[in-house]
This record gives sequence, structure tokens and C-alpha cells, in this order.
Amino acid sequence: MSTVSFSLNKIVELKQKELGTENSEEVELLKIAMQSIDKRINYCKYHYQEFQRNSCDKALLQERLDSSFDGKSIRVIYEASVIAFLQNLHSLIDSFPYALNLIDNKFKIESKSVGWNKDFIEKYKIFDYHKELDGIYSNFIYHKLKGLVNRTKHKHLVRIKNTGVKLIFEKISFYSNGETQVINEQDVNQFLIECYDKLLPEFLILCNAVEKNKENKF
Repeated sequence: MSTVSFSLNKIVELKQKELGTENSEEVELLKIAMQSIDKRINYCKYHYQEFQRNSCDKALLQERLDSSFDGKSIRVIYEASVIAFLQNLHSLIDSFPYALNLIDNKFKIESKSVGWNKDFIEKYKIFDYHKELDGIYSNFIYHKLKGLVNRTKHKHLVRIKNTGVKLIFEKISFYSNGETQVINEQDVNQFLIECYDKLLPEFLILCNAVEKNKENKF
């Protein structure tokens, strides 16, 4: 994953400067939102590394033989890492509109209109970071992530098959470009790499663009 230079604390400081106060409900809520974003970024990194460590060839072959490693279920270990990584990444991205609305107010704080939808994206068309914001909204990987996580959260866990050399999601269905997409036999590691090396950096680029936009006002 490429590194992008931006400071979540600086975004809060710029908001304080804009409002002319360090103590306000908006500033306090923004601090909490930024702290949550920072934590979830770190959670994503941790669970991704845990998955890579526990889904090596030796571990996958061992599970095919007796399903345990050092007295622990190999399947539980790698499945838990997969789900934790994907859920945290999805929550990280899905929570961003709430934080953005605190940074550049276009809706009431607890408005139900705040989220990844066309009306919300349209409201931010006047800002320099609109291209990056719309890029996440229309990102194919994000749509696939959203579909998979929502299914595991609201319906059932998506089955993971161990071939002995790699892990495979049996089926992922999601909505993208106006229609339902279905992907069979999705390589789990490849999907996590896409999320970690492409989607997460795009999100960080968006955060950087939001910071730069706020900074340019002063």
C-alpha cells in the first residue's frame, strides 16, 4: 500500500481555525470521527497482515490434512482475519461522509441524507476534492466490498473454499453500474490485495485532498 501524506489532527485544527474556537460540538464530533478513521486504518493494516501470515501455503495445506495448527483452527484464524479486514475497510469508507459533513457542512449533522448517495455527492460538487469523492463512490472494488460485507452482515457468511494452495470466495454478488454483478470463484487473497493496494490508498488520497482543500482557505 502506497503512503499518502496527510494529518487527521490537522483537519481538526483547520476546522477549529475556521470556526474560531476549539470548543464546539462540531469540533468535538469531528475529533471523534477522525480518531475512528485513524483507528480503522490501523485495524485494516493489522488484519490484512494477520491474514497474509495465516494463509501461507503451509497453513492451507495443513488445514487440508487435519484443520489445526498449534492447537488452533486454521480456518477460524484466516476467516476471522478476512472478515475483520473487509468489515473494517467497509466501515472506514462508509463513515467518511459523516466526517466530511462535519468538515464542510452541507447537511445537518445527523441528517439521514449523509452517506454514499448521488444527492450527497452532488452537494460537494463545488469542492476541489469532488473528483476523488466521486471516484470512491463509483469504484468497482468498493461496490464489490460493500456487497460482500453487507451479505455477511445481514444474511450469511460467504463461503470460503480452501483448494490447498489458495482460498476462494464461492460467490460474490453486488450492485454496480445499474445492475447486479455476480463473481464466482473469486480469489480471496487477490481481492484483499485489490482492497489494500488500490481501494485503501484511493481513500487516503481523498482524505489528503479534503485536507488540502481546507488548508487552501486560509
